[in-house]
Amino acid sequence: MISLPDPIASPLPFIFAEDKHGDRQAREALFCTFNADLGYFERTVLGVTQSTGARVTVVGDGRISDPDPRAARNAGTRYVHGLAVTKAGAAFHPKVTVITGPERAVVAVGSGNLSPGGWHLNQETWTIATASQEHCPAIVPQVAAWLRTLPDASVIAPQAAKGIGRTATLLERLAATATVVDTGHRIVHTSTAPIIDQLPDGDVDHLLLYAPFHDEKGAAVRQLIERLQPRRVTLAVQSDGRTVIQPDALRLVLANLNAQFDVLEDGGKRYRHGKLVEAVRPDGSRWTLTGSPNLSARALLLSASEGGNIEVGMVTAPADSIFAFPESQAVELSEVPAVRIAGAAAGRAAPATAGPARGAASRAVPRPLSLRGAAEFRADRCGGHAARR
Repeated sequence: MISLPDPIASPLPFIFAEDKHGDRQAREALFCTFNADLGYFERTVLGVTQSTGARVTVVGDGRISDPDPRAARNAGTRYVHGLAVTKAGAAFHPKVTVITGPERAVVAVGSGNLSPGGWHLNQETWTIATASQEHCPAIVPQVAAWLRTLPDASVIAPQAAKGIGRTATLLERLAATATVVDTGHRIVHTSTAPIIDQLPDGDVDHLLLYAPFHDEKGAAVRQLIERLQPRRVTLAVQSDGRTVIQPDALRLVLANLNAQFDVLEDGGKRYRHGKLVEAVRPDGSRWTLTGSPNLSARALLLSASEGGNIEVGMVTAPADSIFAFPESQAVELSEVPAVRIAGAAAGRAAPATAGPARGAASRAVPRPLSLRGAAEFRADRCGGHAARR
């Protein structure tokens, strides 16, 4: 019921699997994303999605949307392309895909944008649930409940808002007819509360962190450490300045915290766009947070009404660690280059900006519309816990 095929890069194999049923039972297909490459979507995803019987809605961030009209020839005719804008000016940043009808549903919550990078080239994190009239994972009605929050948390194009509402209704109806099964997964989101306040309680011995984007002041990392009180923290970054981070700001944060802090530099060629918070308890058990939230204040520390992004994450308790960087080496924090986002998206990376880093040379990088490469995970078919790919 909670599964990913091998290999997995995106929800696309599950859309093909739904189409193979041949009964065209799907009624709605919804793609919530930060940025959408509509040319890629029309070439690769749209045809098979419509073949399932669904009408299609794509919702992306209105401030970053810049589709190529020569590539996006079918928006407004074969599908609805709607834009969403947060009321506080932050990012509409969820990565949620739903294909649903009266008999079955596919619900995917992950880190990949609707683009070649997010669905093919990057290493991403995905948790994908399939539901039927007999068995329905609990995250399916949880996603429906999240969809109901979007009109209050953001301003959405009217036709897209209608598609969101229809999708929520179908998920609710399917969950009402089926046996709802607790697979150990739980949706967290920023529509009503900060994600950090929704994380599990309890002692943490080792905190493992990775995200491609950090806020300028290291506020998210600081508050995670303060809340969880781990004895040890391990942070992974990517080589060649592929992690947006201010190491000097982070060094100031760590100076006031009583935790051993280690840094791993991942030398893998693929861009890691997946995000991961993994907390290991003293008894060796663990919980993880995956999904769309980066290690930033707007992703983890603020609700949408407080100026935070629209984010959706997945909390679960895997038996084994999914923090795996086989091509990594230990480095000092002082060796990590300072990297900032350049361009219009920079203002939404964190609530406030800091001055130039004092340690490593500061490097500004544009935030691309389609990122090139994050850790890829799969969830075991019945156990409901994530295992790394």
